[in-house]
Amino acid sequence: MSDRLGGGQVRTASLQSREPWTYARRYVLMQPMLAAGLLIIYLGYTTVTASPDDFGLMRSIQLVAPNGTWAHSSGPYPGSYYSIPLAVVTLVLVGLTCAALWRIAHVPSAPEARFADADRLWRVLLTRFTVFLSVGTMLVYASAVLMVAGTATVRVGTNSGTWSSAYADDVYPTLGNIQIIMGGVVAVLAVIYLVMACSALVQLWTSPRRTR
Repeated sequence: MSDRLGGGQVRTASLQSREPWTYARRYVLMQPMLAAGLLIIYLGYTTVTASPDDFGLMRSIQLVAPNGTWAHSSGPYPGSYYSIPLAVVTLVLVGLTCAALWRIAHVPSAPEARFADADRLWRVLLTRFTVFLSVGTMLVYASAVLMVAGTATVRVGTNSGTWSSAYADDVYPTLGNIQIIMGGVVAVLAVIYLVMACSALVQLWTSPRRTR
């Protein structure tokens, strides 16, 4: 629909519904929720495998001998003392991301037809920036959690390195090293997402100005 403004300008109004998936593929928009879901599942795992430390706080991991004759622990470990606040932060971040994407899609468009392309480009780039920044942020602290948990798991399996490989527990060091490696992989992914967020921001800054 269109009508004329003063000075011969034409004002247009689109009848097409604008939603977040209008400006990005659905699988892109799902990435923050996927990253948050996987992170919360992992935090659930660290919560149930944690043990209380000397202060009674769930932030260490413990290895007990099969006959119960000895036990030792290692920390810091992301038990409930750390994992619950991180899960809450993750949920808040996902909620803010969804709200931002909805706002980007539904903010009123420029009234003149000649700004339609710039308006769409503005929404596309801002949507990408929001998604990539959200995912990159979650991956940054997911990487830290994996590395901290992995390091504590390796230490508890080797009694903080005092046991030789002949006496060290096999499961804990292996599991810990897997988490450390995964933490490194996630850190690389975090850098990629943050670079893509910066790229979208630069394109947004240098793109034709959107008229409000």
